[in-house]
Parts: sequence; structure tokens; C-alpha cells
Amino acid sequence: MRRPMMKRIWGSGLFLAIVLGFAAQAQTTTIWLHGSDGLRQANEALRTGRVETAIRHAERVRTSSRAQRTATEIRLYQAAEALLCVGHRLAGRAALALAHCDTAIALAPGDWRGYVNRGAAAFDLGRLAAARRDFERARDLAPGEPAIEANLALLHRRLAAEQ
Repeated sequence: MRRPMMKRIWGSGLFLAIVLGFAAQAQTTTIWLHGSDGLRQANEALRTGRVETAIRHAERVRTSSRAQRTATEIRLYQAAEALLCVGHRLAGRAALALAHCDTAIALAPGDWRGYVNRGAAAFDLGRLAAARRDFERARDLAPGEPAIEANLALLHRRLAAEQ
């Protein structure tokens, strides 16, 4: 089984969970999207540091799948929202990222990655209680996931430093 790529974010040291593909996995909350050129291009752009290009590709997928109601199109829309969450955070627009994170989570509330990404955006905005809630929800969904544990450790260090 392929695992999602974890990208270390240089400024805050937090990890973001980025969906790289699309294939339903039995007995798990992980959904990988294969078959969307726009998502593949957005993922590749994120992987190579071309954040604004990734956002443009994800916006196109989001726009084209928004009006559709097939299961595949809804998953594409959710993945595009998740990519927009990550992209806007990487571009320094954490407040805008939160709106996309919220939509991604609403469409896939069992996917731990959405909570990690929203928690990272909240962390960037100094909303540490919200970040903690999201990281802890992610841990409930994916116990032992290294990215979640690393983010919680960073959060606890920041909380300790602020006291």
C-alpha cells in the first residue's frame, strides 16, 4: 500500500499530509485519486516547490468537479480542496488555507490528513488550542502516525515556551 507523502514545512517545522494518488483501500479511511491529470499536476508542482502552479491546477479540478455528484467527482473535489489547503498554507496564506481545510474535512471526516493540515494552518495563525484539537483528532483516526506525533511534539514545545 502506498503511503501519503509527508512534506516538512521549513518555517514552522510542521508536517503536512499531501494526497498523492487515488485508489480506494479496503478497511481504511485512505482514498487515493488516480485518473485526474489536474491532481497529478498539482501534486507534482507541490512536490517540486511550485506552490502557485499547484494551486492553479487544484482550482481547475475543484471547479470542474464541484457541480458533479458522482462519487468519483466528489472525491476529486475533496482532494482538490485538500491540495488548496496545503498550497495556500505553503504560500503563507494560512487563513485562506483554513477554509479549504474545513471543506476537505467536511467531505472526508474520517481522513486524518485533513486534520493535520488544518492543525498546521491553525498553528501558523497562533490558534494553538484549535491546532491541538485537530492534531489529537488526527491521532484518534491514525494512532502512531509519525507526522501527527511530530506535530504534537512541536505544539507542546511551543506551548511550554509560551508559559
